[in-house]
Amino acid sequence: MRTLTTALILSTLLLPLSVAAQTPAPAPAPAPAAAPPPAEAPPAATPEAPKKKGGGPSLGLSPEAPQAGGRLVSPAEPAPVVAAEPSTEWKFDVTGYFRAPMRFSWGPATTQACTPAPCTGPDQGTQFRSPPLIPDANYIDWRYTNSFVAPWTELNFHYGNDRVKATVQIASYNLTDPGYRRLESNLGINQAFITLLWPELGGNENLHLTATVGGFTNRYGAAGRYDAGKYETYIFGRTHVAGETLNLAYDVGNDWTFQVEQTFGSKLETIPFYGPPLGNSLLTSMPLRGDVRQALPAWEPYPGPKAMEATFVASGHLGAVWKKMLIMGLHYIDTFANDNERATAYQGMRFGPDGRGPTEAKPSIKTMGFDAKLLGGVLGDGYIGFSHLDATNAIYLMDAIEVLHSFGGWQLHDNYFGLPGGTDAVTGKIDTVEFQYSFSFAQLFWYPQAFWGQASDLIATVFMMYNHIDAATAPTDKKLKFGAEVTYLPLAWFGVGGRYDAVQPDMHDSTANFSVISPRLYFRTDFVTHEQIMVQYSHYFYGSAYAPGGAGGMYPWNSQTGASGMGVDKDAAQIAAIIWF
Repeated sequence: MRTLTTALILSTLLLPLSVAAQTPAPAPAPAPAAAPPPAEAPPAATPEAPKKKGGGPSLGLSPEAPQAGGRLVSPAEPAPVVAAEPSTEWKFDVTGYFRAPMRFSWGPATTQACTPAPCTGPDQGTQFRSPPLIPDANYIDWRYTNSFVAPWTELNFHYGNDRVKATVQIASYNLTDPGYRRLESNLGINQAFITLLWPELGGNENLHLTATVGGFTNRYGAAGRYDAGKYETYIFGRTHVAGETLNLAYDVGNDWTFQVEQTFGSKLETIPFYGPPLGNSLLTSMPLRGDVRQALPAWEPYPGPKAMEATFVASGHLGAVWKKMLIMGLHYIDTFANDNERATAYQGMRFGPDGRGPTEAKPSIKTMGFDAKLLGGVLGDGYIGFSHLDATNAIYLMDAIEVLHSFGGWQLHDNYFGLPGGTDAVTGKIDTVEFQYSFSFAQLFWYPQAFWGQASDLIATVFMMYNHIDAATAPTDKKLKFGAEVTYLPLAWFGVGGRYDAVQPDMHDSTANFSVISPRLYFRTDFVTHEQIMVQYSHYFYGSAYAPGGAGGMYPWNSQTGASGMGVDKDAAQIAAIIWF
C-alpha cells in the first residue's frame, strides 16, 4: 500500500514533465513545389567548416564566472556567463551578479537580565537578531553550510574581441545602505586581467592556448557546475594573487581533449603589521605595547596574529575532458613564503618576536589530489574529489590561497589545527573527500529531446565533505558534514523545496553536532530566467555544547567579539534576492 501511494504521489508531481515530453511535435507542412532550375546554375559555394573555439570545459572555474553561488539552477541550464560569438570587432559589455539577503533569527534571551546574580528584572521576551545567531552562517567557519547566503555584489566590465579581452571587476561583500559603511567589505577594483586566446595555435586546429595575465582568481576543486557547490568552498584552493595562467588544450578526435595548466602569482603587498592588535578600547584603558599602531582601527583588515610574509602561489594541473561532459583532473598547488627579515622590520630588527625566527622552517601550504566532474545531462551533474593538504609554519602565510573555508594560515589554524585565536605554527596535514550529485527528473522524462529548464522540473541533490586532520595541536582528527536538497518547479513563476544539513565538527564528540531543516519557496518570472526570490525558514537541532556557555556557543568565530558563551537560536529565516546577468 505504501509503495502504491508513493508511486501515485510521484506520478502527480511529474505529470507536467511527462505530458510536455510526450506531446508530439506538429506535423511538418507539405513541401512547396520545386522551382525550375536556372538555365546555367552557378557552382555552389563550398561551405567553410566552422572553426573550433577551444578545448571545452576547463580544469577550474573561469575567472569570469560569478565568484559566489546560491542561485537556483537546473543541471542543463546554460552558464551565467556566455561567450560572445567570435568576432574581430572590439566591443564593450558588462556582466554581473548579486545576492542581497535579509537574514535574522529569534529566541529567548541567553544572558542574565541584570548583574550581579541573583537579581530580578523584567522578562526580556523573545530576542530578534540580525545577522542570525546560528553556527553555520559564517563563511570562514568550517561549520558553514551556505544554506543562509551572505551579501555579494560584482560587476564585470569587458572590452575586447574573440582573441583578447580585458576584464575589470568591482565587488563588495556587504551592502552599505541597508548595513553600514564597512570599508573593508567594499572591495573596489577587485580584479583586473587580460585573457588572450589562440584557438588554432601554430595553425593546428586541434591545439588551443589560453593565457590569463593580471590580478584574478583561479578556482580548483569546485563541486558545482558553475560555482563552488553547496558548501561554497574549494578542496584544492582559490587563489588571490596577481600573476599568470597558461592553459594548453589538445583535441584527440571528437571525444577527447587533454589539458595542461600552469599558474604563478603573488600577493601585491603584505599586510602591515605592527604587533598583535590591541583594539581601540585599549587606547584609554591601558598603555600600548610600544607602538600606537597596535590599536587596530575598525576599518583596517585584520593582519593576523603573526607578521605575514610576502606570499607566492605556484600550481600545475593535468586533465582530460571526455565529450565535454566528464572532466578528470590532477592538481598540485604550492603556497610559500621566505621573507621573515622584512616582515618584522617595524621592530628595527631582522627577526622580531612576532615574526618567524631564523631557525624555523619556511612556511608553506601544499595541496594536491584528483577530482572528477560530470556534466552529464540526463545522467545528472556530479563531483567527487580527494585532496591532501600539507601545512608547515603556515601561520605566517597571507590569504594568497583560500582552501577548505580558510583564507591563509591563521584561518586554517582556527578551523583545523587549534582553538580559535591561537598562535600555533599551523603544521599538519588534512585529507579531504568532497562529493556532490544533482539529478534532474525533467532531463530523464524529456530524453532524448533537449531540456534546458524550459518546463517543470524536480531536482534532487546530495552532498558531503569529510576531513581527516593529522596535527599535534588539532582539537579533533575527524570532521563530517552532509546533506540533501530537493526543489520542485511546477510553475514558471513558483517553486518549492527543502534542504537538510547535518554537521559534525568533532566526530568524537556528539555534543558539538547540530542539524537543520530548511523549507524554501522560490519566486521567478519564467522557467528560464536570471532572477529568483528565495524565502526560507530554518529550524536547528543542537547538541548540548551549544547551550549558553557551552564550547559550541562561541559563535561566530572571527566575526563578532564579546559573543563567547551566548548560545545560539533554534529558529531563523531569510529573504534573498539573487540575479545574474
